Amino acid sequence: MGIEQLGEISFNVQSLADSLQLTTSEVYSLWDDARAVNHIMELRLARHLNAELVAGNRSYDLLWNNDRFEVKVLSKRLDFCRSSLKGKKFEAIPFLAWLDTIQAFVTYDIQGFPLCPVYGVSTRLVKGWWNEGKLTDRASMSRASFLREMEAFCS
Repeated sequence: MGIEQLGEISFNVQSLADSLQLTTSEVYSLWDDARAVNHIMELRLARHLNAELVAGNRSYDLLWNNDRFEVKVLSKRLDFCRSSLKGKKFEAIPFLAWLDTIQAFVTYDIQGFPLCPVYGVSTRLVKGWWNEGKLTDRASMSRASFLREMEAFCS
């Protein structure tokens, strides 16, 4: 896979505002906080990809064609580390071992909301970025760096 665009998910902001009894301005501010919208996006991604959303405390979020995928958000940065592996001290060995349990990341870009592009990023590629020093010491990458890597990979 490497990096692959998997389509886009679009939202009707007015319908969301009406359904949630919020103003459209409040809906836009909600989408600025990835934590606030991540579960909604996981549900939409499962439907978009015809995948199964995996409940509970698993090491992955989606089961798609019998492969395990972790859902991550692209905002100002893209964080590849599993939330349960974050702490006061990041450890590379558990992170790299976890990467061996999943096939890829499905990432969505919230900065274009209400149109959110969706990308697949293979764990093989993420491991390569780690080994090449392209990820931070906490396994993340700036938005600009990710977009550069995607452009280089897809061209």
